[in-house]
Amino acid sequence: MRLGRALRRAWVRSGPGPVVEVVREEGTGRVYEVRGAPLVASAARGSAADIPFANAEQAPAATVIRRKTDGHWTDVTAAAFAAEVLAVAKGLIATGVRPGDRVALKARTRYEWAVLDFALWAAGAQSVPLHPATSDGQTARIMEDSGAELLLTDDDLDAGRLGELIRLGADIGDEEVHRRRSALTPESTATVVHTPGTTGGPHLHALSHGQLLAEAGNLTELLGPALDMAGRRRPTALVLLPLAHLLGRTLQLACLSARIVIGHATGGRPAALRSELAAFRPTFLVGAPQLFENIHATARAWAERPSRALSFARAERPAVAYRRQPLRYGLGGRAPRPRLRLRPAHAVHDLLVHRRVRAALGGRLRYALSGGAPLDARLQRFFLGAGITVHEGYAPTETGTAVTLVPPLAPRPGTVGQPLPGTAVRIAADGEIEVKGPTVAADGWLATGDLGALDADGYLTVTGLKKDLIVTSGGRTVSPALLENRLRAHPPLGPCLVIGDRRPFVAALITLDPDALAHWLRTRRPPYPPDTPFATLREDPALRAHVQRAVDAANSAVSPAASIRAFVIVEGAFTEANGLLTPSLRIRRPAVAKAYARDIARLYTEFPAVPATRNSRPVRSPSSR
Repeated sequence: MRLGRALRRAWVRSGPGPVVEVVREEGTGRVYEVRGAPLVASAARGSAADIPFANAEQAPAATVIRRKTDGHWTDVTAAAFAAEVLAVAKGLIATGVRPGDRVALKARTRYEWAVLDFALWAAGAQSVPLHPATSDGQTARIMEDSGAELLLTDDDLDAGRLGELIRLGADIGDEEVHRRRSALTPESTATVVHTPGTTGGPHLHALSHGQLLAEAGNLTELLGPALDMAGRRRPTALVLLPLAHLLGRTLQLACLSARIVIGHATGGRPAALRSELAAFRPTFLVGAPQLFENIHATARAWAERPSRALSFARAERPAVAYRRQPLRYGLGGRAPRPRLRLRPAHAVHDLLVHRRVRAALGGRLRYALSGGAPLDARLQRFFLGAGITVHEGYAPTETGTAVTLVPPLAPRPGTVGQPLPGTAVRIAADGEIEVKGPTVAADGWLATGDLGALDADGYLTVTGLKKDLIVTSGGRTVSPALLENRLRAHPPLGPCLVIGDRRPFVAALITLDPDALAHWLRTRRPPYPPDTPFATLREDPALRAHVQRAVDAANSAVSPAASIRAFVIVEGAFTEANGLLTPSLRIRRPAVAKAYARDIARLYTEFPAVPATRNSRPVRSPSSR
């Protein structure tokens, strides 16, 4: 309890969503804290290492994983998966891995990752997961800090290291693995997670088997409606998030515990990913916002081909409006049907456009979880109108896993949901989000460095990073994330950087997504050549007008003094490869500012003073000279 505040606590339920405890201030009624009640009891014995072996004993012939082999998905039964985990565990023991040893895994999302994770646990060891984009210097530092003496990478897995381990362990008895596994308890350390930190530098956080099992159990209960599809068909879940992040690993544990068929996809190029989705046909999907943006853009490109002359905007509007009323009641409640006049338009566009969206995601998908970066609320509503509920979660960098999630039957686009069971979220006096829970890397409340707000039902909205706040020379405080997310919702705009700290006004660097730009050029009248020079594009009146409309739309969400007054379209892209995006796809603001210093300088030298009135339009971008 905060000193000097009168508090009022109440348990609330939003439609068919879970019950959460909401704490309000007396007098103002402002919600500043929300707690999610645990849905499962803590494990009294055993460990996460037992999951494959329990499945093999209870349902040996059941398919638990589908793996990619020679370009095709093949079924792996519970018995086969447990046997491979056992064989690799014996190989690890043969190499000298002892109970309590730490082994680092640095690999992309793949089947072998799952085998190694469980094999390390079965051998009594602890895993230290690393994102595949972690630099060599960071890898060495984390291994030294964690005490890990062995590192397994994608190169090892591609070279058949698992087969090598299996051969090495052929002389080790099964009973040695089972002895080590039986010695593990819920209090035993399972994994050591590296978190970069928002203040005080990076640190390591040890998580126990009991914590992982509780997190997985609560997720299974919370996501039940999304995972079991009400018994209509065998559920299948495809994970595209890095398994180095706890959210992906916890979902993997949840699916394997419930014997929900799981698959791993690395993502990669959009065309390759669409091929994987078509072959796997998931009912539940875990991916990054870029996946859903790409599917949306693909549907737009198909609809707007000259031979079809379909207006994608006419397909979007009924999709968004069709679900607005049911959203207020929750998808699992007795919501009134959408208004009669919307039904014919929605039915027509569902046949022409939305079914292609569903087909692009495999044809069976009804629920998806988006993580890693914000997803535009309008995009969520579009997918909802197309029959696919895309939920967001919130996983601060320092926690290593999600702390909030939108309930499957009570979506609320634009928010990142309510606290997960056993987790609490509160808002500090300065607007910073603070979190507390069993997997949070702190004793007590952790300051995340993010800014946000809680609504009356305990749903959290993230408004930006505290360290990214812009304070103009006029004293106006601006959170750039809201403007940046709204800009990106207008293809062909790509990631954008909003600037203005200690400057007279707010401005923006605009990038263009190559794939979306190619489609945009094809649909012009007349079409533009695909090799049109960037200098020509930047001065094109149609493109500049399109960017201007995107800027106007973004500005409508903020006050005039906080709006973008000038912009420049810049060449190139913000990517992980060029160091301008983090592995979680957040913009590295100092790196972008340094790379585009000349463009920024031109914005403020050519337009040194810009009036900020409610009806004024932003200044045009500097000419490309």
